[in-house]
Amino acid sequence: MEQRLKGLSVEEAQARVVSGVVRRTRKTTSSAAKTSTPAPPPILPPKKETVEIVDILDEDSDEEESSLIRKRKGTASTAGKEKSPPAKKAKHDQPQSAFALVGQQVEGSSVQVQECLQFCYVNHLSHVVSFNNLLNLCLKIKQPEKVPQLISEMKKKQVPLNVHTYSFWIQSYQLVGDLAGVERVFHEAQEDSFVKDDWVIHSNVASVFIEFGQFEKALLHLEKLKNVLNNSDNPSRNAFQHLISLYAGAGKLDSVIQTWNTLKSKFKVHYKQSYLSLLQALSRLDDIKGLENYFREWESTCKKYDDRVPAVVIGAYLKQEMYYARHMSNS
Repeated sequence: MEQRLKGLSVEEAQARVVSGVVRRTRKTTSSAAKTSTPAPPPILPPKKETVEIVDILDEDSDEEESSLIRKRKGTASTAGKEKSPPAKKAKHDQPQSAFALVGQQVEGSSVQVQECLQFCYVNHLSHVVSFNNLLNLCLKIKQPEKVPQLISEMKKKQVPLNVHTYSFWIQSYQLVGDLAGVERVFHEAQEDSFVKDDWVIHSNVASVFIEFGQFEKALLHLEKLKNVLNNSDNPSRNAFQHLISLYAGAGKLDSVIQTWNTLKSKFKVHYKQSYLSLLQALSRLDDIKGLENYFREWESTCKKYDDRVPAVVIGAYLKQEMYYARHMSNS
């Protein structure tokens, strides 16, 4: 290359060198293009997708940002760092918390009824369960005269009465000896389609009249109770057991046996509680012979011996000064 540049000026020599370099570069590029394939484009990592987080806020929240739906956007790596929505505030006018508070006051029995009433007004309680708790409280602290006031308040608030409400109401008149009040409550219950055929109402009213020795009125209610049970598609074993006890209280042995036979015909399995009700009724009526017969009947069919059953028999013997309990124990 030096020999080819001899005899040329400096400018010409530089021009020759530059043109030679350009020609060689073009040849290299063209030959490479003919022999090699184009390189694939580089694979780039995918972009991180953004995650849309939707928070459904509580409608009662009083935070500044308490719109019903708040949207926030952030990457998946930062989504976990977002603050959770504010917790729902507890409110005393909600039914569950209100029932719990009234129930605590009833259990304590140390607060006055007026304070409970004030509690109802402040928290706008309008549920039958809350009022029934207050009715129960009135009876527990020996203030039955407050019960009619609460009933009036329930009617003013249009709170429907249930069978427990009527039972507390009847008991309040029983405690003050107001039998006319008991009858008024019963007649009002008969106009309520939800409770008029409930056996508990008839049972409670009959029990009051038996306690005060008015057996004729008691038997009228017991006859109504018997008709309700006989016409029921889903009779209650417990109701028949109560009926047996009430007939015993009224001194009606024949009705006790008749009710027992009806119970046995309606229920295939006869539990010890049913036998206990029957034996207690017979003991109350001093029917020792019937007591012994039904005790043996229970003893021959029971799968698990219960000491309470022979205890009723022994108590009846002791009451009549018939001290042959050992004979019954060994027979």
